[in-house]
Amino acid sequence: MKRSNPSPANVQDTARVTSLESRADTESSQISDRYLVWMLGKILAPYRLQIILVFLMLIGVSLLSLLPPYLIQQSVDGPITEGDVAGLIPYGIVFFVSIFVVFGLRFAYTYLLQTVGQKALENLRQSLFEHILSQSRLKVKF
Repeated sequence: MKRSNPSPANVQDTARVTSLESRADTESSQISDRYLVWMLGKILAPYRLQIILVFLMLIGVSLLSLLPPYLIQQSVDGPITEGDVAGLIPYGIVFFVSIFVVFGLRFAYTYLLQTVGQKALENLRQSLFEHILSQSRLKVKF
């Protein structure tokens, strides 16, 4: 079988249609993305303070997670190289306290984030249910 080579005009037309379609798809997805972000913001608006608290706790966990490796480095460079066993005690105390604080903060932000997500989902379902009921009331005549 012999394949026919497409003419340059057909290739340009195909490329033009493809670029127009992709541009239209891009523009419509940007509009719908903006709308979805706006709707998500509207749903999460009552939980603004909790979400800010979650982000602050996340930053705290991230910063405190850097502390144990730093303490190990300082203890190796300081008391261990000098042979001072008593000098390791403050590093050990701060190390273990930081582990428990990181665990507590990580648990708290995970719990709060899950709670906010579940409440937002509950509100979304409730508003959707109310919207569906209002639609059926408009169509049903007594």
